Amino acid sequence: MVGALTFAVVAYTPRTGGLPVVVETGKPLSSWNDRFTAEQFSTLLIPDVGLLKLNKGATLRFENSRRVVLESGDVFAEIRPSGKGFEIRSGESTVRVKGTKFGVSAPSTVYVVEGAVEVSSPRGQLHLGPRQASVESRLVELGAEDHLRWLAQYERPAVRLKLDPQDLTTVSPGAPLKWNLILETDALAPLTLGKPRDVSQYFSLIVNNVARPLDATRITIKDARSGPAGSIRLDVAHPCVLECAVDPGLFHEKGRAWVCVVFTTGGPGAETSWEGSARSQSVAVEVR
Repeated sequence: MVGALTFAVVAYTPRTGGLPVVVETGKPLSSWNDRFTAEQFSTLLIPDVGLLKLNKGATLRFENSRRVVLESGDVFAEIRPSGKGFEIRSGESTVRVKGTKFGVSAPSTVYVVEGAVEVSSPRGQLHLGPRQASVESRLVELGAEDHLRWLAQYERPAVRLKLDPQDLTTVSPGAPLKWNLILETDALAPLTLGKPRDVSQYFSLIVNNVARPLDATRITIKDARSGPAGSIRLDVAHPCVLECAVDPGLFHEKGRAWVCVVFTTGGPGAETSWEGSARSQSVAVEVR
């Protein structure tokens, strides 16, 4: 018999609004009390409330648009800020939210990415903030990112690259330009980019639409999170900042030039490694 961990709503909400819609098929659920089992990774859009992302095999049912019972599996909720609150039940705990990004793994695991939740159970109450997690209403050492690995299997968010010239836009012989390269993503689950020496080799400079290799030894990590074996990890709250000493010899013609940087990962990596390409905005420089 399935218990009930509750992520409780602040006040009871009547059954109003449209039925949740399965984003992948575009079809709404047939009724509020219908049990929904995700045969594959699925996204449920709750009109005027938010999104629920379900791991394959997760089962839940709605009591109304703001009261959900999670019977098994994993769900990640992105709830719009509202004074009406939102509730997910699964186990013996109760979590109150008014707008946040959090996940629940049946029967009693809760983790928060953004915002805050209140977890209540027979053991008492517990407040969780960003990057915190609890099991059976007890704070655990593992952070929210450790519980998001299942989500990383299905979502492959884009990585954005920004070129920050730091006001150094005049190219002079013998004077390397120290520019910042900033990698960002909207990914909730951490993306693995590779070890620092590998990441440094993934960049190239585009000068007036002509690709020119950047010397990996001139690229250093300024600010980044470390993962297993010293790999660089990236998520929505933690960009990766690198400093690149750009060789003036890469600019062959005097006058104005438009430059950008491209980041392209090398061969296949681990399951959670990001693969793809990102291109920065173009910046005008003056070559002397």
